[in-house]
Amino acid sequence: MRYLHSALAPLILFLLIASPVLGQDEGSSGKPDFASTGFYLWFGIAAGIDMAAEDELMRLVRSTSGFPSNTRVEIDNATGFNGRIGYRFGPHLATEAQLEYLPLVDWDILVGSSRTTAFRIRIVTITGNLKLFPLSGRVQPFAFLGGGGAFVKVTSPLVSSSESSSGLVLRGGGGIDIHVSEHIAVSADVSYVLPADALENLDYLSIGGGLQYKF
Repeated sequence: MRYLHSALAPLILFLLIASPVLGQDEGSSGKPDFASTGFYLWFGIAAGIDMAAEDELMRLVRSTSGFPSNTRVEIDNATGFNGRIGYRFGPHLATEAQLEYLPLVDWDILVGSSRTTAFRIRIVTITGNLKLFPLSGRVQPFAFLGGGGAFVKVTSPLVSSSESSSGLVLRGGGGIDIHVSEHIAVSADVSYVLPADALENLDYLSIGGGLQYKF
């Protein structure tokens, strides 16, 4: 959890500052109810930013003979998809199932100007999240915490082999919903994904954005 506090602290601070000033509860004043009970769907894009694997790859390179002293490593940021189905219990509480798919992450080894892809990673995470809303108006910041499983496929172009692994995962973060109507909202969120077991060095920061439809 070495990066968890630094990743989430600005977002938690934002929620604390924003809660009293972003808006008031509009549902109790006869205006549209943006926090009504019911199911919702969310779909959007996601970007995954590596937080730990680059250090692990560098340790692997240093422990392997044959690499010169100027060898460097680089792990690409991943772009994929994020989907959720959830249920809003009231103005301040919801639960949801979240699926995130990051299709390609290249782990590269660089020697001078030469670049070699050592591994290609595909990551799928599925979590159940508890989501809390301090506000119930048109603008709704939120925080969430969840747990579930991560599924990873590792392919090595160097030896034409692949291997699949799985493990438990925690996800925590927050974001904001901006409602354009009672049924449609534009959303953005940031979360820290912390795999365990055999995947413990695959921590990443997930940044997502998309559209939500509430039935």
